[in-house]
Amino acid sequence: MNLQVSSVVLLRLHRAMDAFLGWWLGELRTFVPRRWRASLFPVRTWTTIERVANGWSVGSTEREEGTFVGDEAVASKQYVFSRDPETWVVLLLPSSVVLRRRLVLPLAARDSLHRVAAYELDRHTPFRADQVRYDVRALREPAPEGRFVAELLVVPLATIDEVLRQSGEAGIALDAMCGTKPDIATGLNLLPPSGRRVRRKGRGRLNFALAGVATVLAFAAMVGYVHNRDDALIRMRAEVAALRVETKSVEALRKQLNDGAGADGFFAARKSASAPVLAVLAELTQRLPDDTSVERVTIAADGTVGWQGQSPQAARLVDALKGADTLGEPSFQGSIQTDPTTSKERFYMVAHVRKAKEAGHAPASR
Repeated sequence: MNLQVSSVVLLRLHRAMDAFLGWWLGELRTFVPRRWRASLFPVRTWTTIERVANGWSVGSTEREEGTFVGDEAVASKQYVFSRDPETWVVLLLPSSVVLRRRLVLPLAARDSLHRVAAYELDRHTPFRADQVRYDVRALREPAPEGRFVAELLVVPLATIDEVLRQSGEAGIALDAMCGTKPDIATGLNLLPPSGRRVRRKGRGRLNFALAGVATVLAFAAMVGYVHNRDDALIRMRAEVAALRVETKSVEALRKQLNDGAGADGFFAARKSASAPVLAVLAELTQRLPDDTSVERVTIAADGTVGWQGQSPQAARLVDALKGADTLGEPSFQGSIQTDPTTSKERFYMVAHVRKAKEAGHAPASR
């Protein structure tokens, strides 16, 4: 049962593939130049042969060529039968020897039509399957639901053997045998496979050409793909090199900015941390009395200011420096001594340099 189902499936696939290839080749033929169509897509030419009373009548599916009699006449027409590889010869049987029947079969019989027709021969003809040559085809005609119409052609084996004997004596190599010209287009063929002319597959050259074209296209696609990959790799490497150069430039600029910012911060810190010398000297000059002299001034990095001098009344200097903008917490360091030479009091004072914020909040001097 499984084997039968597989055979039916394969038959359906075969028919679908034949239909697709037929459509595809037909569409492909329209794109091929006209001068190549004859070699790549040979058109099958059918020459018809019919037995008449005085010889053989030769024609084609399009026209009649004439009637010839005798062996010499047959030999003169031999090119029609065997020398032209594109010529296909079909023998048309008289309608009196061909039995036609129309069959109405279930749709399930479509996939195994020939085998079903063999069982139907006993019902629709007076022959058995081993007594005749038959062929069957499905018709595109209206049929009851779930059924289809088929046409059955039956010819006794004795008639087939006699016709084959006569055509063989005349040197006629046959490709098909049917009843009428319309049967040719439908594919009906009553000729046994053993009596058919052996010929090379008609699509051999086409298949070879298509295989060559496919190989060339595949190689071209592969070469194009590799070439595109190489181009992309070269472009990517160039972009990476350019990005590296830009990165180095950016790093150099960043270093310069960091160095400049560090230097600016360093100088700003040194400037803010260092004492304002001119402001301190100006403050001392303004606030110290005129009879007070300063011999030496020192300003340390931590903002400590010390100065040494002489004054008639050194003790009043602390009050004089109160409220100073730049100096805070003035005090004496060490003892006050009288200078024997000038009779003035020698002193040494220290104070702290006010920062800008502290100087802003210092009390105003009176």
